[in-house]
Amino acid sequence: MNHGPMWGEMGDKNISYPFFPYVVSNRLYLYAQIPFMSGMQRIVMNDTFDSALPLPWDRNYGTNGFAYEIVNENKNPVLQVGYFKPNEIHINGIFIENTNSVLKAFGDMPQLIGMEFKIVDLETNQIITNLNIVRQITLSGQTNSIGEIITNAFYDMTFQNQSPIFKYPSGSRNIGVYAVKN
Repeated sequence: MNHGPMWGEMGDKNISYPFFPYVVSNRLYLYAQIPFMSGMQRIVMNDTFDSALPLPWDRNYGTNGFAYEIVNENKNPVLQVGYFKPNEIHINGIFIENTNSVLKAFGDMPQLIGMEFKIVDLETNQIITNLNIVRQITLSGQTNSIGEIITNAFYDMTFQNQSPIFKYPSGSRNIGVYAVKN
């Protein structure tokens, strides 16, 4: 089975879709871009991705509702997958398209958003250049890797309709426990 990217147009840009649907025994399943992993990953209702989650991200899932979710350190969802019917999957999330664009969808039409960010030393207010980032992180005592810092920056945006499905922290008490909606 080919798990290569599917391409489409969004405005005047060609983009690689962040998911790849497939069918097994007349049921629709999904491979999707996971925020902190390369390539498409099969979405399963378990703790498969726990060892790769950036700190302090979390995930939760419910096998009774067939939903899976990953949230960032602020408990904002970055990926939500819901299997509503054997032939219907809903996907919400923030997906990195390239170094300065993300594709976002949370209950509305997907949007391609261009972005720029700078890493700033909070003590001096100076912009940290690519050449100085490793030295600066080492001096500041950060325990997160450069990859985790950049990943967290990409996924720290908040959008309308972006609310968690589940209660957090997931832990043993909250696995599959749905969030209370206001």
